[in-house]
Amino acid sequence: MESCGDLFTVEIQYKDQILTGVLAIEIHRLNFSNKEWLKVDSAKDRAFFLPPGVEQADAAVSSPATNSDIANRVYFTLFDNNNLYSYNIEDGTVSISSIFLNLPRVYEPSSPIWLMPDLRFTNTLKEAKDKSNTEEEGGGKVCGKENDIKEDVEDIDDTNELVLSDLPFDMVKVIAERLILVDYLHFRATCKIFHYAAPSIQWRIALQMRVENPSLLSPWLVFFEKQSVCTFIDPKHGEKYHINLPQELKGGCIICGSQDGWLLVAVGEKSTFFFNPFTQVIIPLAELNGHETRSFSCIGFSSSPTSSECVVVEFDKRMCLESGDDKFGVESCRMREDHWNMNFFDDADFFFNDNSAVFYRGAFYCLGKKGNLGLLKLNDEEEDTWEVLTQPKSPCLSGYHKNFLVECDGELLSVFVGCLGKWVQVFKLNESKMTWIRVESLGNYMLYLSCSSSLAVMAKTPGMENKIYFPIFCGESMVFFSLETKKFHSFESKDVAIDFYSSREKLRCGWIEPRWC
Repeated sequence: MESCGDLFTVEIQYKDQILTGVLAIEIHRLNFSNKEWLKVDSAKDRAFFLPPGVEQADAAVSSPATNSDIANRVYFTLFDNNNLYSYNIEDGTVSISSIFLNLPRVYEPSSPIWLMPDLRFTNTLKEAKDKSNTEEEGGGKVCGKENDIKEDVEDIDDTNELVLSDLPFDMVKVIAERLILVDYLHFRATCKIFHYAAPSIQWRIALQMRVENPSLLSPWLVFFEKQSVCTFIDPKHGEKYHINLPQELKGGCIICGSQDGWLLVAVGEKSTFFFNPFTQVIIPLAELNGHETRSFSCIGFSSSPTSSECVVVEFDKRMCLESGDDKFGVESCRMREDHWNMNFFDDADFFFNDNSAVFYRGAFYCLGKKGNLGLLKLNDEEEDTWEVLTQPKSPCLSGYHKNFLVECDGELLSVFVGCLGKWVQVFKLNESKMTWIRVESLGNYMLYLSCSSSLAVMAKTPGMENKIYFPIFCGESMVFFSLETKKFHSFESKDVAIDFYSSREKLRCGWIEPRWC
């Protein structure tokens, strides 16, 4: 690293690969005259600040130190705690400070970095302000560029307080890279400096590669407000974000499903659209057949609408009533078709649960109110088929209030919620024996459940795994069920258990994974 015109290297020998301790530290300075590295035994005029690990070695900094309590030392942190370590270059001792104990536990890739404020710009403006005041007091005239300077510094107070834009440009870029998704967009819009530090092209690449802050890709709760606004809520941070709906979707639309960053929305009685709220792309489907009203009880789609193989199905309970017998209607539409196909099937004692259908291994699965499974197969060459499976039997015979079906890591899971959330049970389908097996832990996975869309995602932020998230709120914080404690909690209440009497549930909403590409 560079320090006051000199080049230094700082070598740290760690105890292990996970950087939980230090064995030795050596410092060398480059002698430019003979191109030789010289060992440094004392550096009383400066201090060195190092980030943990070699991946962030370019973030190491050094600064002059006039205070003897700070000078002649190497400051560093380790991954396994929030302590600040200080290595005395002269006597080779390490001391520990607990000034960071109140900070969140450090995890990669969000390890701390050192920021060295650049005071030159602020001092220049402060000097310009002092000069301007002196000329005014002495009767001098201030004009032209001096007037411009005065306008630029009029907001700087005598405390010489620093602002974020005073930081070195490289440090601003590092901060931008660690922001959550929408905060990043707000950051870019703040000023020109931040706009250049956070270009959109790098952000899109980062999303595709999934190498940035892992919490960026956790699903958000999404719903429509006031017929023209789309609202998102981050379940971890509790932040709420808004975007305006395109004109085609204004006037009342309903979220019917979600997958791969796309929403399936119904507008009016006949129109259905795929909508990516992050890119604002809209893909219309063919209008429904000439029914006066639509009243589907279950809906689903197979894949991203950008695929020509994408197919949408609607199970319509209203048609069952109109037909006068034990039948129900199924409408299906493929992306390459300009019409909906209609089929009627025997009811066979199956009651739809107003939840989304799951496309799994080439067929649509529906979980009924009684806990049984219905299977719809769409065939290009032959007639479509519907079957109510005799196996597996419902894993919960009674006492549950809601149930959900979701695919997780290539397997079908069913989730049953007791009355008023008194209990939650998760089951996995054993396809060889066609039975439900009780699941005690989701491991690193987390479930996001709602009537219109249910998702299973691997947790990428510590503390979010092995939990089930619902569109339920306690105060301003979202409620989740922990499979570890077997209780409902919120990030706001931490370890305090929550009951449904103190909560409220959001209706007509869904879950979506943010996708900008």
